[in-house]
Amino acid sequence: MTSDQSITAPAPGPLVISPIVGPRLYLRPLTEDDVGPEYLAWLQDEEVVSHLEVRFQHQTIEKLHQFVVDTKADRNRLLLGIFLNNRDKFVGTLFFSFDWPHLLGFVGLMIGDRSEWGRGLATEALRLARELGFKHLHLHRLEAGIYANNVGSIKAFSKAGFRVQCRVAQRRLHQGVFVDEVLMGCLSSDLK
Repeated sequence: MTSDQSITAPAPGPLVISPIVGPRLYLRPLTEDDVGPEYLAWLQDEEVVSHLEVRFQHQTIEKLHQFVVDTKADRNRLLLGIFLNNRDKFVGTLFFSFDWPHLLGFVGLMIGDRSEWGRGLATEALRLARELGFKHLHLHRLEAGIYANNVGSIKAFSKAGFRVQCRVAQRRLHQGVFVDEVLMGCLSSDLK
């Protein structure tokens, strides 16, 4: 990009996103119909939310419904469901927040269904997130902050093409102990 080119954010209003399909799963915007006891149970499961900031908030179905409604109306945030192709099964969420002036997207991921852990779904969801961010939303950079002791997430982000950018000492409190936060990121030019 040259200095005389200008970048504009998407038009005002909510983002309209079509499903993004991968080999084993697809991403699509969550709707109020996706909010149910299973989703709530994930957010109340200490193991699922162990490394997520949502663990500090008491969750109810009503709060989840309102979060989905508010996020759908906000062009600076995007909440996607992660669904298995073969069973149309809801297994997790992918959350984006955007800094449009800098073409920057922050990514958060949760595989809520523990029966699906260890199958590489997080990596595939993050690869689809890169496709969405770079090919469809025309972002320049994606990044995520990860607790340094969350080895599984660091591996998933690495396999999906994110690289460690820096490590911030004792930035997060996890189970009574301060742990480092690892900032991981990737650029649109990295997408092959």
